Amino acid sequence: MKIDNLIATPEDAPTPAGMSRRSFLKFCTAVAVTMGLGLDGAVTVARALAGSRPPVIWLNFSECTGCSESFLRMTSPYPEDLMFNTISLDYQETIMAAAGLAASGHRDSVVDANPGQFFAIVEGSIPTAAGGVYGTVGGETMLSVAQRILPKAKAVIAYGNCAAFGGLAAAAPNPTGAKGVSDAVSLGSVPVVNIPGCAPNPYNLAGVIVNYLLKGTLPALDSKKRPTFAYGKRVHECQKPHGCLLDYGCKGPKTYHNCKTIKYNEGTSWDIQACAHCIGCTEPNFWDAFKPFYTSSFVTDFASKYGAIKFIPGDD
Repeated sequence: MKIDNLIATPEDAPTPAGMSRRSFLKFCTAVAVTMGLGLDGAVTVARALAGSRPPVIWLNFSECTGCSESFLRMTSPYPEDLMFNTISLDYQETIMAAAGLAASGHRDSVVDANPGQFFAIVEGSIPTAAGGVYGTVGGETMLSVAQRILPKAKAVIAYGNCAAFGGLAAAAPNPTGAKGVSDAVSLGSVPVVNIPGCAPNPYNLAGVIVNYLLKGTLPALDSKKRPTFAYGKRVHECQKPHGCLLDYGCKGPKTYHNCKTIKYNEGTSWDIQACAHCIGCTEPNFWDAFKPFYTSSFVTDFASKYGAIKFIPGDD
């Protein structure tokens, strides 16, 4: 990707066609902060986005669509700005108008025309039992679709806990043999980045793509293939605005995520700030390993003690 060295500030970078200047600058800043580049890193992000749009194929497997919904709830920029002007989202079943053979044919033509050049985003676990018959799309098993398309990608991004580690579908007794991408498909040299969460933060997804546009490589990953810029610190390392919730079943000491920094809903809030506790949704096997999510003390005491607390903007 060619980077214009004359770009000294985000304002100097050309705004992608169709995107408002305000949305573009807010997006650059948010992604820079997410990646740990600080506010000054918005310049670097703007340079990366001034180049060509990378093709993206988004595959929906065994999922609840919550990960798509988290992406569609972005506001800076709005998802249509990101999809059409920053990346080239060429296939996404939830939002595309085409259906049937028209949709799958377009998907396959993009894959065949861009071998080793497209990002594959996977949402949902992959059923593997009995040859994958528990999950099909257009008569083809999800397992077969994954085996056919993912090895041709530049990189695979497993978006959400289900795609990363199997999620709810993989919880005991797991009759469908649901697995995360890395466990379900042999990808050879194609790298996998896990962005777990239930639901994940879309700015972490954007950060991975921007990192590749900037450096030609994927970001540094931890032992669970998660980007360290987003999963490098424990949730427990927060200011605990309502006191430590460990006695109520909080899984913060065992959970790594930047939700306390990036937050959700335009940076408005996150679970601890909203008087709830962490359930460990970015960790493998959390549905089984971290149960019960709510203890009896939470039910009998927490509601009466904390139920009257009102949200304080900026209280984190």
